[in-house]
Amino acid sequence: MVMPARTDVPAAMLVLVLGGCGTTSASESPARPAGPSATVAVAAAGAASAEPSAPAPRRASSQGRHVYEGTVAGKPILLRLRCEGATCSGYYFYERIGESLRLVQTGPNAFDELVGIGKSARVTGHLAFDDAPGGERWVGTFTAPPRNAAEAPKGEPIVLSRVARTGTPRWMMRSFSDKSAKPANADCKVHIRSFELVGLGDEVQEERINGVFTPERLAVEHAEPIDTPLTETCGKGGAQCDESPKGYRILCRDFNGRSGLYLDVEARPTLLDERLLSVRSEFGFDGGGAHPSDGVTGVTVDLRDGHALDARDFLKDPSREPSWESFVPPAFFRRHGGFSRSDVRFALGTSEGDRRPPVWEKLEWTEFYLTRSGFELVPGVPEVMRILRHEVQHVPFARVASALLPSGPAAHLYAR
Repeated sequence: MVMPARTDVPAAMLVLVLGGCGTTSASESPARPAGPSATVAVAAAGAASAEPSAPAPRRASSQGRHVYEGTVAGKPILLRLRCEGATCSGYYFYERIGESLRLVQTGPNAFDELVGIGKSARVTGHLAFDDAPGGERWVGTFTAPPRNAAEAPKGEPIVLSRVARTGTPRWMMRSFSDKSAKPANADCKVHIRSFELVGLGDEVQEERINGVFTPERLAVEHAEPIDTPLTETCGKGGAQCDESPKGYRILCRDFNGRSGLYLDVEARPTLLDERLLSVRSEFGFDGGGAHPSDGVTGVTVDLRDGHALDARDFLKDPSREPSWESFVPPAFFRRHGGFSRSDVRFALGTSEGDRRPPVWEKLEWTEFYLTRSGFELVPGVPEVMRILRHEVQHVPFARVASALLPSGPAAHLYAR
C-alpha cells in the first residue's frame, strides 16, 4: 500500500505568504541631469564610447526571484527571496539543519527571522543588508535578539553569492519536526526529512517542484497550520489534534481517543540530472487506523514539464510489462517462505487518463524509482506483508533493454 498523497489541500496551507514594509529598488534610475552638467555628461559618454569598454557589472534589481548561498556567522545557508513591487519575502535555512527560517521584511533591505507561524511565531534574528537583492553578491549583518537587558547586540557577517543557473541541478537537505505541546502527549510528533533543488535552468519550474517536496507539505496529513481552517485531518471540531509549539495542529489521537499518532518520512533523490528527478520515500505512520503502517514508495519527475513517469515513458508496449519477478533473486522468496511469488507484484504501472498532470497539480507516488543504472522496484504486497516493501529490488536497464523505448524521457540513461 502506498501512503496516500493529499491533493485537495488549500493553497494557504502549503505556502506561507510573508508580508513586509516597502523598499527602494536598486534598479530605479537616478534623476536625469539638466543644464550644463547634462552636456558634459553626454560629451564624456561620447568620448568613452570610442574606447573599448569592459562589461558592466550586473546591477542589483530587487524584482523577481532571488536564490543565494553563502554563510551567516560563518555557517553555510541557502536563502530564497521573492520580491514583488516594494515587498520582499522568503526564507532561508542552515544546510546542516534544513529547517525553514521565515524572512519578514521590516524596512529597506531589512528582515526579521521567524520560527513558527501564526500566534506561535517568534523573532530569532535580524538580517540587515547593505543594498537591495539582485546583484551577484549580497552582504550584510545578522544580529540575534539579546538574551537579557544587559547583553549588547552582536553583529555577525552575512556573505552571500547568487546561485548560478547552469541547468545542472543539485539538491540540499530540508527538514521539519514538530510535536504536541502537551508533555503527556509527547509521542504525538511529525518528523520529515526531504530536499530542495538548486540550480535548475528554469527558476519557475524549480519553485514549483520544490513546492511539491517541501517538508511542510509532506507533513500536511499530520500537521496543519493552526491559523488555517480546520480540515478532516483533525476530525470533528479538531478533537483529534493538539496544538504544537510551532503553531501547527498535530494529529495526536484517533476518533476513539487512542493517542500516540505519528508520522516519519524521509524523501531523498536517487537520481538527479538536467532531465529527471527520481525520489525514494521511506515512511512510517500511525494515522489512527487499525495499526501503524510503513514502507517505501517512489516517484520520477520529468523536469521539463513536471509529469510523473510511468510505464508509457519506458516501455515499447506499456500494456505488457516485463516479467519483473523473474529478475528477482530466488533468495528473496526463500527468505520469506510464508508467501508465494503470486503474493508479490512488481510493476511500473500506468496512471489513469491520457492527460499527464504535473506533480505540482497532483502528486501520485508509485512503486518504483530510478538510479543511474536501472529500476528500483518496490514489492507490491498486502498490508499484512508490509515489511517486504523495504526490500526494494534492483533491475538493471540492460536486463530489459529489448523492452525499452529507444527514445523517451529516460532514454539517455540506457540508450547506447
